[in-house]
Amino acid sequence: AACRCRMAEPPAGAALAPESPRSRSPPVAVRPPLWEHRASLSTPTRPLDVTAFKDKQGACLARWRKLRDAGCLADLHDAHFDWWMFPIDDGSRPAWNVRCEADIRRLRADSSWLLGYRLAVRMCARAWGWDARAARPARAGLRWTGPDVRLAKIVRSLWLFGEAPLLASMQALARVVQRDCKGGAAFRYGRVVLDELLHMRLPPGKGERAGEGRK
Repeated sequence: AACRCRMAEPPAGAALAPESPRSRSPPVAVRPPLWEHRASLSTPTRPLDVTAFKDKQGACLARWRKLRDAGCLADLHDAHFDWWMFPIDDGSRPAWNVRCEADIRRLRADSSWLLGYRLAVRMCARAWGWDARAARPARAGLRWTGPDVRLAKIVRSLWLFGEAPLLASMQALARVVQRDCKGGAAFRYGRVVLDELLHMRLPPGKGERAGEGRK
């Protein structure tokens, strides 16, 4: 069942979902990008097929716009699309994984893909009742339906791609969900704990991309 939390609008400029000493979870190890400890992934034999990613992205966004226009945006979470919409390094469909920093640069260099990527994050967030631009619940209130693993993949993807503002926003959503919808319980995929999503921080050098995420 969806968690339909209706939260009061925070005052303008107020920080959302701060981590208090009581609610702060123990330190969780964040897995480094897969290519940092698998040398074979550092030199892909073929360049990433950006066109394939754009084709999949465009088809998904077209469906989501129809759902939005019909007032059914939340239904987008019933489908499977994480692999190509929010690429990560260790997804279950290797054909859609990013294998090295060069893959990330190749996708980011395509302006239409990058705009679609950011839009996809915002639309997924809105389907959960979260305004990703403002980093706060939408006016209708939070509608958390899960799955936990989708939020974890979105956060990891944003972390890998250096999208600072959207990363911070989706981590704020995760803290609100954990506090108000999960009763402090861990994010999980079966028996796998996904709480690293709360602890991902961009390393020095990727912060220079921060302003781009606001477009």
